[in-house]
Amino acid sequence: MASTSHSRSLLERISSDPSDPWAYDHCAAEETFQPRPRRPKRKQEPEIDSEYLYTPWIDAMKVKGDESKNQRLHDEIVAYMAYVQPTSQEETTRRQVYDFIKKTVKGRFHRSEMSLFGSVAHDLCLPDGDLDVVIRLPGVDDQNDKKRVLFQLASALTTSGVTKEAQVKHFARVPVVTFQTVPNLGSLNFDLGINNTDGFAAVETISSYLRKMPALRPLVLVLKSFLKQRKLNSAATSGLSSYAVTCMAISFLQLNPANRPSESIDKALESGSLGTILMDFLHYYGTTFPYDDSYISVNQGKLLPKESADWINDNGRRDRLVIQCLVDPENDVGKSAGKIEQIKVAFREVHETLSNFTYTTTSTNILGSTNIVRITQKTIDQRAHISDIVDSGKLLALPPAPVREEHRLPRSYSNNGHSQKSNQYRPRRDDSYHSERDSLRHGSSGSGSGHGDRYHPANKRRRY
Repeated sequence: MASTSHSRSLLERISSDPSDPWAYDHCAAEETFQPRPRRPKRKQEPEIDSEYLYTPWIDAMKVKGDESKNQRLHDEIVAYMAYVQPTSQEETTRRQVYDFIKKTVKGRFHRSEMSLFGSVAHDLCLPDGDLDVVIRLPGVDDQNDKKRVLFQLASALTTSGVTKEAQVKHFARVPVVTFQTVPNLGSLNFDLGINNTDGFAAVETISSYLRKMPALRPLVLVLKSFLKQRKLNSAATSGLSSYAVTCMAISFLQLNPANRPSESIDKALESGSLGTILMDFLHYYGTTFPYDDSYISVNQGKLLPKESADWINDNGRRDRLVIQCLVDPENDVGKSAGKIEQIKVAFREVHETLSNFTYTTTSTNILGSTNIVRITQKTIDQRAHISDIVDSGKLLALPPAPVREEHRLPRSYSNNGHSQKSNQYRPRRDDSYHSERDSLRHGSSGSGSGHGDRYHPANKRRRY
């Protein structure tokens, strides 16, 4: 009696001749075991924020009939650089608000020292950019201690009226407290960190390069705006930090990979070469930079092989951007740039767009037409707001400090003959909510003899 498919083993049925009528149904097997086709990888194409629509610096520019495309691009970069430089009202606002915050921090932590670093310290900050601040506080070295201090700092800032809400990003690699000041303090965005001194230590080094390289400031300002439109400008979201962009620009100007005449780099403003420099930068980091094999060393003024540096951790990605820190030679400034492929695509695309752009006397907005640099209506309104509060005298005019609501005991509680006033329960005021405004109002000198600067981690008592 012929055996049926049910009496045969699975292995026999699968390996049998497809023509065997008792064999395992091959068509069904194919249909059952055929793997799904793999989805193609999503293209790494950066999206441009639709709110970036305006180029107000173009309005004041004159059209020159005999101007070349490169010269026009140079002139637009110069006009943009002039537009984004802080106005006198913006400088006044930043200075006075910074001093106010410094007093608030000092009132809470008497031994603290506060300093600006990053873009705002070099006038490389965009009009709506964040102000980076480092607070140096002796004895706060442990990461958990830093986080606790940041929470206390956030509380002090909200209580003093500096901001309505402060967010502590305690899971970040470098924990910070971020907040926006209230409207009469300019609606400025701040990032405050504790003892993260690398950025502060790099201030003088970057300042020296800005003095030596006239092309550096305009190049960085254009690149920062370009990346911001595409949401690729923050290390927190795997983009390029301002520090990383600045290091890339310095290295590019050091190397001059397109072999331009030295005067086009050293005297970029006089030679009208900013447009050419921008094009070369986009091509270099979008196409020709050896990401697989080399890393950027600004201090040595050259590219170095990755294999020579044991501090580099590629995490299995040889094409990762690696930038040696200007201050800590074993710190990789580019390690957070996880979206480097999108950034490279963005550089390549805009380089191609610029190369193919046809310049005429009727198409005079190169930066805007090619989506390199635009700003939002929000930025325009913010600048107008700052101008208004300074000119009208509203700057630093804060509302009265909120009165703390008294907490009464339940009605069922017997006062045993005491007055109703004694029936009111006033909670002990926590040190972390100490208000700088209250200190100033009551004439407190902040000598440190009270509890205002004390901080109590678990099982230990420490003063800052």
